[in-house]
Amino acid sequence: MKKLFSSILTSALILFSPSIAIAGNSFDDHIGLFNSLKEVGVTPLINSAHCEDGSSGLYHTTAQLLIICQENSEVNGDQVKWTANDLDTLRHEAHHVVQDCNDGILGDGKLGLFFTEKKDFIDFIRKAEYSASEIKSLVNALEDEGLDGLDLLIEVEAYVVASKIDASLIANKLKEFCGS
Repeated sequence: MKKLFSSILTSALILFSPSIAIAGNSFDDHIGLFNSLKEVGVTPLINSAHCEDGSSGLYHTTAQLLIICQENSEVNGDQVKWTANDLDTLRHEAHHVVQDCNDGILGDGKLGLFFTEKKDFIDFIRKAEYSASEIKSLVNALEDEGLDGLDLLIEVEAYVVASKIDASLIANKLKEFCGS
């Protein structure tokens, strides 16, 4: 595992421009998020066999597995240089872990919105500076994937969190909601 993090850190030196490495969202913050997943009982995997379907990642609630499928890798391949999309996927899937702990306990198969009140959810979306057309496009894409109701809202929340919330804050929420 130490080899994995050394590789990640080396990749970070090559990958990040100053615009990506902002406070709370640096590569080190993403390593902290990755480690926080392990601390709360989630097994994070990179480029596993679960990546065969072409997805960027997934969180399997009952198995407590979080999978990142790096965009420049091969299935069951070695870890490669992390892209902005890979890091976004890590934040997105890590938020699903927070949602898992928010409605029951880690690994119980139930996800719940972090923003449980409708007003809070809408305020969060507004403060994230998403336009109505951006949200509509996201919702349409998720509906095309067959999502509706609470499942759709859970995905919308995770997409917005991943794009607007720093890795360090997500790591703190993981510890707060999922820590023992």
